[in-house]
Amino acid sequence: MVDAIKAIKANAGNDDTRSVELLRPVQQHGGEAPYVGVPKGLDITQVCRELRQEMPNFALVIEQAIRPALVRARLTGRLALPRVLVHGAPGSGKTRLWRRLCELLALPFVRLDMATIDMAAAIVGSDARWSNTREGEIFRVLTRGCGRLAPVANPLVIV
Repeated sequence: MVDAIKAIKANAGNDDTRSVELLRPVQQHGGEAPYVGVPKGLDITQVCRELRQEMPNFALVIEQAIRPALVRARLTGRLALPRVLVHGAPGSGKTRLWRRLCELLALPFVRLDMATIDMAAAIVGSDARWSNTREGEIFRVLTRGCGRLAPVANPLVIV
């Protein structure tokens, strides 16, 4: 992230204060956001049991994707959930599963509803040369955090 800041500043020119303004939150955190691991004292077996009890139709996802990721995170200090395609009817609990996991882990959660997004700018941001430039949702959560949670290098983004 620090290299990205240097590159943007170098290419921004003297009149491009908007690019530098967008990067201000990154600089406030020293250019590096911490990784979230598994909170100390969190019982992985209990978390998986709770998730299975609340959402039994996702037992396979919990046991084959979430549990191994939590065990790896306990060992490495970095939570890296695998990319998972969860398919189901509206209201079946797909989003609820991930939101609940994020609650248990104090991990930022961002949901991008692709049915309502009509431009890539909502995800990646708009050109910094525009006067109404905004950062995209992924950049925003990486640099500003989500709700009361500070920025982390590994938020959960649901598309």
